[in-house]
Amino acid sequence: MGFEYIDDSLYCDSISIDAIVNKYGTPLYLYSKEIIEKNFLAYKNAFPTTSLICYAGKANSNIAILKLLASLGSGCDVASGGELFLALSGGIPREKIVFNGCGKTEEEIKQAIDKEIFLIIADSLDELFLINQLAKKKQRVGIRVNPEISPKTHPYIATGLANSKFGVKLSSFMNIIGLVRRMKNIEFVCISSHIGSQIMEYEPLLENAKKLVGLAKKIGGIEYINIGGGIGIPYNNENAPNIQEFVEKVVSITEPFKLILEPGRSIVGPAGCLIVKALYLKETTKRVVVVDGGMNLLIRPCLYNGFHKIQPAVLEDGEDIEIDVVGPLCEEGDFLGRKRKIKRIRGGSFICVMDAGAYSFSMSSNYNGRPRCSEVMVIDGKSYIIRKAETYGCLIRNQVIPKPLR
Repeated sequence: MGFEYIDDSLYCDSISIDAIVNKYGTPLYLYSKEIIEKNFLAYKNAFPTTSLICYAGKANSNIAILKLLASLGSGCDVASGGELFLALSGGIPREKIVFNGCGKTEEEIKQAIDKEIFLIIADSLDELFLINQLAKKKQRVGIRVNPEISPKTHPYIATGLANSKFGVKLSSFMNIIGLVRRMKNIEFVCISSHIGSQIMEYEPLLENAKKLVGLAKKIGGIEYINIGGGIGIPYNNENAPNIQEFVEKVVSITEPFKLILEPGRSIVGPAGCLIVKALYLKETTKRVVVVDGGMNLLIRPCLYNGFHKIQPAVLEDGEDIEIDVVGPLCEEGDFLGRKRKIKRIRGGSFICVMDAGAYSFSMSSNYNGRPRCSEVMVIDGKSYIIRKAETYGCLIRNQVIPKPLR
């Protein structure tokens, strides 16, 4: 079912948004188990059984979501020691965890080695030296290369360009391989690349796969090709890549290698929405509605100029109006949408910011001293808290006033 209007009221998997907010209040993140399950299984059922699907934990690392994905057979792509801790806490098997990232600390590498995760993806020669030094026995490792491919996405989330901070340069890759194969504690089994996020055309992803396969065949001894993630979702009615069509093409390119892929947004993005309450309506040179959650809870609009559909929980009679939906923070850049045409809303009504399941709560903050909101999931027709809202006490729980200031 997912999110749909029934008799002018918005529902999530058979429960109305009004019923949700009457029970839990606002602001609030709401997720559909049904959509998450459906989106993950679209990948699992399309790819060969030898493939390892590692959900990108950075998209949304709530352990209830991780637990759901683990139950469906998912692994996890983590990018920090904290994400590794969350993945294990959510029940992701250690033998299905891949550790990415360009800035792993010595402590994080030790943590990954001690937990005996499936694979560490090294991002530099220096990191390879460190892994070799810290490992007491053969450690399974992949190397991330920079394929110098434009993914045709926002520059902040394009990670495979020539000037990217990620991966090793193609021109130096062969020299690095020669050194790696002399490292006694490194078992080099994978070539990896992730070219970006919110990619709406799969041709750059196929080009990336071809480059990785070419390198793997050239050096020999490679078992896995990690093509990363990055498939986007239609935030504004764009044409998203067809998963089945993409799978058929990428499998034909990468055979006989085993595949690792790291989808995140395309699994959880459409499964979530941020529900906020209209506090005040006013007019300046434009119509404005101030709501009770802003860039502290959803930073994508002001950070990337990211677009999210904005829909009222209940459709009112009358024509659409053009309005800015802004947050309560002390920043002019605190907005959820500008010049949006939506049904007329009133003070106290509820507004839903759609496709907010990925890179939303996971990028939230306590700016302006605002506690983070709760998260709720609808599971088989019932709603459940999967994260309690923070209190004011949470704002100071780790702060200490030193003796000279008491």
